[in-house]
Amino acid sequence: MDDIFSKYQLFNERVKLYNDLKDRGFYVRMHAYEYIIGDYKRFKALILIEPFHNIVYVKVLDKNDEEAIKTIIQSIKSGDPQIRIVIF
Repeated sequence: MDDIFSKYQLFNERVKLYNDLKDRGFYVRMHAYEYIIGDYKRFKALILIEPFHNIVYVKVLDKNDEEAIKTIIQSIKSGDPQIRIVIF
């Protein structure tokens, strides 16, 4: 596997991210390289993974919950510490 690609190109790595987010208490809906993240009351973020560009985009939906966003970022980094994260 080429080092410039993210580990998230592999399906099982994306499932690990899904499970890690669930274990951290989030509602997670995954479809291919996209995740909808919530806390069962509000949506918190959308995650869009582009593993062949080694980048993850995190669209923050709940700007009042910085702790949830930090936890989501930690989860992403735990699966691939080298991936670049763009938050908007």
